[in-house]
Amino acid sequence: MQTIEMILASHNQGKIFEMQELINNRLNDIQIKLFSLQDMGYNNDIEEPFDTCEENARIKAVTIFEKFNIPSLADDSGIFVDYLNGAPGVYSARYAGVGNTADACIDKLLEKLKDAPDEKRTAQFKCVLCCVLGTEDDKIFYSRGICTGVILHERNGNEGFGYDPIFFYPPVMKSFAQLNVTEKNKYSHRALAVEEFAKNIVKYIL
Repeated sequence: MQTIEMILASHNQGKIFEMQELINNRLNDIQIKLFSLQDMGYNNDIEEPFDTCEENARIKAVTIFEKFNIPSLADDSGIFVDYLNGAPGVYSARYAGVGNTADACIDKLLEKLKDAPDEKRTAQFKCVLCCVLGTEDDKIFYSRGICTGVILHERNGNEGFGYDPIFFYPPVMKSFAQLNVTEKNKYSHRALAVEEFAKNIVKYIL
């Protein structure tokens, strides 16, 4: 089996673990070994100045590829709440301000939705992956996943990370934070994006 080393442009260790599990469970003839930015000794934050997940994912992946000349993968994901016209969207990770915790972001979102009835609390988790295998455009590709649910009125569950405790997924009647990694990896927006990534990567590697 062919093994490919790839850098995931993230400091989030929960995301690293989740992505590693997702990717290699969906590939047969190749295996991808993910390295985090910490593994590479890269401690800088990469600015995400754009208004779309595609552009933000690309700038992160290209920056890391140009730094290390190793295949790179970046995701930009967020929670898009219909009642808030798609906010926080691409600003999900810094919704409560740069440097604030996920709990602070959840608190702000719940406050914004305090007057929203259940039927108005629909939301989508969206994930866009950008993989950079070289500097040419034909060496860069995207994979996408969307998962639709409802924002709870309060946290429920202790698993996952980010907005998982308040994202209720109707098909399983649980929040994402009530699902273990294996369960979440069957349904999540990131899982759907990785499904597409696994199909795409073999076209470039094999």
